[in-house]
Amino acid sequence: AIGRPKPVLITVGSATHNVRAARKAYDLEPCSVIVSWLPQYHDCGLMFLLLTIVSAATCILTFPFMFIKRPVLWLEIVSKYKATCTPVPSFALPLVENYMSRISKGEPMINLKLDNLRNLIVINEPVYSTVVESFVENFSNFGLSSSAMAPSYRLVENCTFVSTAWSHDISQVPPTYRSLLPSARFFS
Repeated sequence: AIGRPKPVLITVGSATHNVRAARKAYDLEPCSVIVSWLPQYHDCGLMFLLLTIVSAATCILTFPFMFIKRPVLWLEIVSKYKATCTPVPSFALPLVENYMSRISKGEPMINLKLDNLRNLIVINEPVYSTVVESFVENFSNFGLSSSAMAPSYRLVENCTFVSTAWSHDISQVPPTYRSLLPSARFFS
């Protein structure tokens, strides 16, 4: 049964710590470009705005309604602005795939370049491996790397960020989504 929403008290200190931990985990820096369609009143939408400020990155926002109306818009914006990071709930992945499969032959082919994307952060749980594998398979032709897939666990009580699949260390080859830390994993 679904209970009533409960208020959560979050201190400035915990929010600051949370944003710094997420910034380090996602390797965000001033040259990073974040694309989001999450509402800013949503816990993760707000935290990614704060991440943008703390990391001095660029953030491109669009309305959630625009994503729902035309899901591929999200990836077009990622392509156009050469985004390095984008957070989405897992339902977004099959929604985009379904939209792409319905494009008629009469419409112009969508030109996507996803090779700049280092963090495609899937923010809700559970994250099913079949959904992610299908998305990677369908968008690898556009430059999407499986190593960009970063399932992340969140709790509002913890200012959203609890754990993620990996830390992007340029001295190491990032693991694929198939070999994730147990704290942030896909479910079959």
